Amino acid sequence: MITKTVKKLWQGKYASVRDYEVAACIKSDSNMEIKYKNKSIVVPLDRLKLYKPNDRIFESKFGKPYKLIDIPFEEI
Repeated sequence: MITKTVKKLWQGKYASVRDYEVAACIKSDSNMEIKYKNKSIVVPLDRLKLYKPNDRIFESKFGKPYKLIDIPFEEI
C-alpha cells in the first residue's frame, strides 16, 4: 500500500493526488492510503483505476509535468 499525505482538501472534500502517484499504485497492484490531519482513507485499486486526471498540466520544479486527480476524501 502506498501512503499519500495531503495538507489541504480542495473544496473541503477532495484530496488532489498527482497522476504519477496513482499510476505507481496501479503498476504495483496496491491500494492507496490518503491521510489528512488525523484522518485517513484507503482507496482500493479497482476504484483508483476509475479516476481520471484533470486537463490542466502543472510544471514540476524537479521532474516532469503532472496532472492532478481529485479523489473524494470520504469513507468508501
